[in-house]
Amino acid sequence: MHSDVLTDPGPRARVTDLPKRIAFLTVGQSPRDDLVPPILSHVEHPVEALQYGALDGLDRRAITAMTPGPDDHSLVTRLADGGDVVVAKARINERLHRICAELGAQDIDLIVFLSTGLLEPFYSLTMMISAQRAVDSVIDAHVMAGQRVGVVVPLACQVEEVILPTAPGALVRATHALHGDADALKAAALRLGPCDLVVMHSLSYSEADRALVAGAAGTPAVLARRVVAGAIRLLLDRGGVSNAADADLARRVAQLTRRQREVMMLVVEGLSHKEIGRQLGISPRTVEIHRACVMEKMGVTTLPALIRAVLRLEHCDL
Repeated sequence: MHSDVLTDPGPRARVTDLPKRIAFLTVGQSPRDDLVPPILSHVEHPVEALQYGALDGLDRRAITAMTPGPDDHSLVTRLADGGDVVVAKARINERLHRICAELGAQDIDLIVFLSTGLLEPFYSLTMMISAQRAVDSVIDAHVMAGQRVGVVVPLACQVEEVILPTAPGALVRATHALHGDADALKAAALRLGPCDLVVMHSLSYSEADRALVAGAAGTPAVLARRVVAGAIRLLLDRGGVSNAADADLARRVAQLTRRQREVMMLVVEGLSHKEIGRQLGISPRTVEIHRACVMEKMGVTTLPALIRAVLRLEHCDL
């Protein structure tokens, strides 16, 4: 486990606030200094970042034993030495469940899962952000609005594994390219064809990767780590989102209570009332009441509209 206190040095940071303790869980090894600091650079609140990796403490032999078989779903992740490795999703899930259970007994304000390939639900009375669910909700919202969405994943095998909307008329297609490979990223953007939006479906993609894809596709591209940063901001920033281009939207968010923000983020991630209640330790009926208040305060009537409003807080060009 690795711990750092990180703050945004900008003038809007409220340095008098106590740091929030956030546990970042990766499917590889910690620390992920290529991920956590860039994510927290968009969070205007002091944070004590605690990092945990599903492969922490394992040697090369143990990691090699987790190589996916023919019937396994795959995850690509980073090791402590900077190298990438492909591992079986089921084996990683087992180790993450154990870490999550251990974190439940600690004084943690928020748990963030740093992977967009974890489909299995994880539960804890500590509020959690799932990068997988958050990014998938972005895809769903834009597809339901009738937009053409392109999705980029790191591995060719993940094109078949990623869960895409299948409703009649859904205009969505996926392709692959590794992070940092400029030629592959540009080629992937061209393979997607005409799109209204491209979603970079991995936290490994950087801002430079996003810019390459957006330029080649000629359309806005959403970075997974920015989606996660937006979720953290909304949960921690009690005074509203100060850099939002939409002043009315920022004002509406500022009206939400902390519990309402928690419910809003889990609704946006696609959880049912029962699942949200289990996560927050409240009844499904209470979740329903909070959701109704959120929809009224945010000035929306549908889930896709709520998702697009949340996304717009961090991506003013969408």
